[in-house]
Amino acid sequence: SSRVLWTLAVTQFEDVDRVDFDVEKLEFDSKSDGFIIFTNQDGEEVKVPAQVVGEKAVWLHEGMEVMAEFYEEKVITVTLPDTAEAKVVETSGSAGTSQAKPTYKPAILENGVKTTIPQYIEANEMVIVSTIDGSYLSRAT
Repeated sequence: SSRVLWTLAVTQFEDVDRVDFDVEKLEFDSKSDGFIIFTNQDGEEVKVPAQVVGEKAVWLHEGMEVMAEFYEEKVITVTLPDTAEAKVVETSGSAGTSQAKPTYKPAILENGVKTTIPQYIEANEMVIVSTIDGSYLSRAT
């Protein structure tokens, strides 16, 4: 029966035209009036509606490079790097002593994202976090 389903699926898609997307590296510049402004490799400004980037826009910082997919000269998706540096602006607790298993405390990053960080990280330190889920990965060097 799986063979029949496969044949049916192939038959259904025989008449579908293939769609090609252009992929281009862009550099983040700024946010303005519902748009996110990038610069392409030719130095041209590319305005992208904020909803295309969505909630991940909180991770954008000046100079960050992203990958954008274009369809008919319009950006349809923007992919950020998996990690970003961010400054810890608020945290509770004091620096802990070195333990075999670190304990974590709540923190707020400069972009407003709430995360947890090891006890030894203090406010004003730079950390590396996941842009996927906001989790702490390491101290920035």
